[in-house]
Amino acid sequence: MEMTKTGKDTLWQDDVDVEITENDIHKRIISYKKQDEKAGREIKEDEMLTVEQVQSLLENPVCHICHRLVSWANWSLDRKENTKTHTLSNVRVASHY
Repeated sequence: MEMTKTGKDTLWQDDVDVEITENDIHKRIISYKKQDEKAGREIKEDEMLTVEQVQSLLENPVCHICHRLVSWANWSLDRKENTKTHTLSNVRVASHY
C-alpha cells in the first residue's frame, strides 16, 4: 500500500494515520539529550530541539538516506555532524532502516 499524508503532525503507515503526540516527541528529545550527554557533546540549552521544531521537521517526513516516507514507528532525527549535538541546524529526518 502506498503511504500518504493526510494531516499535520501525522506520520504514515500504509493507510492508517497515527498521530505523533507532543509527549512522544518530547520523549524523543530527552533521549537525544541523554545521547549527547553520554557522548560528552557540549549541550547549549538555548539550542536544544523543541517540540515545535521537530513537528516542523516532520511535516516533510522523507528519509534523507533512502528518500522514502518514514512511518510513525521508525522516524528518527539523524545528526549531520556526529561530533555536534542534536540541534535544529544539525539534524534531518531519517528512518531506522
